[in-house]
Amino acid sequence: MLVQVQVPSGTPLASVRMKAGGRDVTSVLQSTALNTLTGLVTGLALGKNVLTVRNGRALNSRGDAGDHELSDHRPT
Repeated sequence: MLVQVQVPSGTPLASVRMKAGGRDVTSVLQSTALNTLTGLVTGLALGKNVLTVRNGRALNSRGDAGDHELSDHRPT
């Protein structure tokens, strides 16, 4: 699944960490624009998966966990 992460201004991109289903997938991220990381996450389970993005704290304006639920489906 192709994911794009919008990083808050002033946050070093190198400080961002991403996990999918508890597995560190940070290495797939590449800087693709100002304050933006993009990467292809593979090895997801069929159905619901949790993607967590952090930089030592959550990466969203509400200050909550920074977790996002994704659904992976087989192509038909």
